[in-house]
Amino acid sequence: MPWTRATVSPARCATSSSRSPSTAGAWSQASGSGPYTASFSNLAAGGHTIHAFAVDGQEAPLSSGVQGGPIVGNIASYAFTVAAQKIDPSVSLASSANPSTAGQGVTFTATVSGNAGAATGSVSFLDGSSTICSSVALASGSAMCSTASLAAGSHTITASYSGDTHYNAASTALAQTVQGASSGAASSITSPTPGSALGSTAVTFSWDAGTGVTNWFLAVGTSPGGNDIFGGYVSTQSQPVSGLPANGATLYVTLMSMINGAWQTKSYTYSAMSGGQSSVTYPVPGSVLPSTSVVFSWTAGTGVTARFLAVGTTPGGNDLFGGYVTDQTSQAVTGLPVNGTPVYVRLMSMINGAWQSFDYTYSGMTAAQANLSNVTSPVPGGALPPSVIFNWTAGNGVTDRFLAVGTILGGNDIYGNYEGSSLSQPVTGIPRNGATIYVTLMSLINGNWQTNNYLYSAASPEVSVITSPVSGSTLPAGSATFMWDAGMNITNRFLSVGTILGGNDIYGGYVSGTSQTVSGLPAGRTIYVRLMSMINGAWKYYDFTYTTQ
Repeated sequence: MPWTRATVSPARCATSSSRSPSTAGAWSQASGSGPYTASFSNLAAGGHTIHAFAVDGQEAPLSSGVQGGPIVGNIASYAFTVAAQKIDPSVSLASSANPSTAGQGVTFTATVSGNAGAATGSVSFLDGSSTICSSVALASGSAMCSTASLAAGSHTITASYSGDTHYNAASTALAQTVQGASSGAASSITSPTPGSALGSTAVTFSWDAGTGVTNWFLAVGTSPGGNDIFGGYVSTQSQPVSGLPANGATLYVTLMSMINGAWQTKSYTYSAMSGGQSSVTYPVPGSVLPSTSVVFSWTAGTGVTARFLAVGTTPGGNDLFGGYVTDQTSQAVTGLPVNGTPVYVRLMSMINGAWQSFDYTYSGMTAAQANLSNVTSPVPGGALPPSVIFNWTAGNGVTDRFLAVGTILGGNDIYGNYEGSSLSQPVTGIPRNGATIYVTLMSLINGNWQTNNYLYSAASPEVSVITSPVSGSTLPAGSATFMWDAGMNITNRFLSVGTILGGNDIYGGYVSGTSQTVSGLPAGRTIYVRLMSMINGAWKYYDFTYTTQ
């Protein structure tokens, strides 16, 4: 490398540094043979050599309080090292899973940063005093160490940085908790059958308890692991899911089980129902029935020319109900079992001369539910007129009740009040728009409130509804006059009155006007009234329930 000369007066000596850039010294003024001295500042870190020579050809011995240099001809030199000025770095340490489970792989990541540019060097990882990973070179300021050998217990994990020319050595630590290996078993979905085709756009997914499971997370989506349809923590062993597509697409269901603080996952696939045939929408398939009397509802489907509904205690059976429901999208079924007895429902659709069917499974209301007060009328799942009387059972050990009627689940924007020992309550102001109406009946047993929830629909404005007597009221034995509103675009009506749902053993016939007197009402009975309206060539109806004195 070229040397840079610095000449002073008297012109006796010059100097040069062998490092670039060259640095000339400022020599002290002296006469004759000297001695001459020079001072340097701001020298870069690393090795340096100082050269002194006589400009006029005389020898120039060079000395230092530390080290002298040999004379080379008229040149003397002195080699020395300038130490770098280092700073302390910032070192952080992160764990990929904390707490982790014994045998589970864990990755520790150390990051080194500071104000002197990118750090180099290496990091060693220690568990206490035992080395896990030795001298892992930094890459872009980070070093990683993975291990699956941590035993159950508490661990102090240390990341020890070696330092480099810019940074001092440093270390940091974190506390890693390792839990014992799980001895539990993750829950498995039991219904619907994994891999099957779903029979509705609303389904209840159910699963077993597993072993040692303390929480669940259910995800339902249109891609593996997705939750664009449903995703949430679940504290029970079932979850209704609505909004499922009707396009035959593959649906992905993920059930996660929390065992000893760690999630375990099982994945399933189903096929969404295909459009065309009618499918049950209420009660949600797979759910527990809310009462011993329920209105089953379904979609109209596409190209359906006939329907048949079978409800029984065996698959495909009709010992609870069996009949054609061609012109209907709902059917009330009474006499449903309790104590969790399985209830099997088959809805058949005639399309292009061929029967197609969907099968559904429900559970009868549990014994615990039966102990609560339960709504008996109007039949859960049915349509509500603007004014109705809700009736319920006494239950067992119930000391107070609260009834809420609203347009949202648990809401009471239509009605909400304590009912005490009363077993009925008139409710008015129900909208006439076909919207879903939510009814909550709470029972106080041994100081604890327990809840039964029911779904209804508000009557639509087109179909006539009975306005008097109020549905759910008590009638005198003998005769009663039933009155209804005009509805919209109705060309005919048919009124049936009987002692069974949909029956006409007391009265049945076409009616004109907006009222009809019916005689022969028996004493002490439940009376079922159905008012049918012909609209655009199709019959539509609502059911109303009464009791007689």
